Amino acid sequence: MKQLEKKSIEEFNKWAKGYDSSRGKFFFVRANMSLKKYIGNEKASLLDVGCGTGILLEQLLTKKNLKLYGIDISPKMARIAQEKFRGLSKVKIKLGSVSHLLYKSNIFNYVVCSNSFHHHPDSHKSLHEMVRVLKRNGKLIILDGYLDGSFSSLFWKIENTLNKEGKVFRYTRDEMKKLFEEAGLKNIKQTVDQHINLITVGIKS
Repeated sequence: MKQLEKKSIEEFNKWAKGYDSSRGKFFFVRANMSLKKYIGNEKASLLDVGCGTGILLEQLLTKKNLKLYGIDISPKMARIAQEKFRGLSKVKIKLGSVSHLLYKSNIFNYVVCSNSFHHHPDSHKSLHEMVRVLKRNGKLIILDGYLDGSFSSLFWKIENTLNKEGKVFRYTRDEMKKLFEEAGLKNIKQTVDQHINLITVGIKS
């Protein structure tokens, strides 16, 4: 697991400088618009796991009642996000791994993970940690590429090759639902976005 995390840090540090101007940013922004629909306007706290340079957090600034937190394993990504939100008290960014989230248990109303879950070397451990920091009745939202159907499977195979992502962990719709169930989440809902992404939502008991 440590070796895979080290590889992810190396890759994301390389991508960090041009991440916000890359061809992928439009894709991320578009996908995040679908994810945002699952986040209410109530006074709440939200953690973005694998926040990168803060693309999703930027989009969530429109939700005025949200207190926003982000964590990323890449020092360069986290540094860019910290600079981006400097002076904004409602946004706090940390450097750290999902395998040991640097937060107390039961403190967030929402935990989200957008387009980074496939990089996590231990999906069960990641889910355990994300659920741990959720409050009771808090909502976990994961958006990631999925492998149902020949189109999405081929798309992600090509994408991973072009980006030289190395070993990644993508799942089918049923596999993601099972992971959520095994993590003890209830009221699980799933939506396909843009034919290649899957949004999976669950509530902490």
